[in-house]
Amino acid sequence: MTQDERHYTKAPITEAILDLKVALPEDTPPTALQDIQALVRDQYPNMQPLVTGSMAFQVGPSVRVDATQQHTGYIFRSQDGRWVCQVALNGFTFNHLRPYDSWEVLRDEAKRLWEIYKEVCKPVTVRRISLRYINQLELPNSLTDLEEYLRTRVEIPREIPHGISAFFMQLQVPQPDLGCTLILNEALSPQTDPTVWPIILDFDLFREDVWQSDDPAVWQLLEDMRVRKNALFEASITDATRKLFD
Repeated sequence: MTQDERHYTKAPITEAILDLKVALPEDTPPTALQDIQALVRDQYPNMQPLVTGSMAFQVGPSVRVDATQQHTGYIFRSQDGRWVCQVALNGFTFNHLRPYDSWEVLRDEAKRLWEIYKEVCKPVTVRRISLRYINQLELPNSLTDLEEYLRTRVEIPREIPHGISAFFMQLQVPQPDLGCTLILNEALSPQTDPTVWPIILDFDLFREDVWQSDDPAVWQLLEDMRVRKNALFEASITDATRKLFD
């Protein structure tokens, strides 16, 4: 079995996110996105507005802060909350929350919803493609060194006591053969179980370019990103970690 085919019975994925940023026709109003509801209501009965906010500071004799909110789309949620579809004036996002099924399930549902988004919104081009997987590794609190479980990790000199209460690390690594960039975030989550170290291992692969909205290269790139994500994940952990997922 190759690395990208490896299947874990207790996969640590807490959320997978497929995101396509687009350019819509200039005259598309946010309310047009509401038409999608009738086409997804059976599977996604819960709808709420998608609102973005901004703040502006004016400096003078006195400081003035202006906060604004803008309605940019809608969020549709499945009844159990595991699947979330976000439709906006600048793009389409599909979130698959824990428990995670498989790439095939995520891809096929995202593609079905994307076709609906295309039918209603008529995106002109896709400008950014992103595939992100957020994992939570529940490592035993008895460990004395992250090296036992992680190959990508924070290095602490032996001279410094190893009683870590929090950490955050980010790497940005080009993937030239895919024309992508990897953002790898690793952090210690708040500890709710004293026997477990909850480590977040977050892989975000993205590429900025211009594709026609019906270009099959969009979905081929997502396939390639998924294979790369699997390889990066496997390269970042040890056999001791893999045993936790079987």
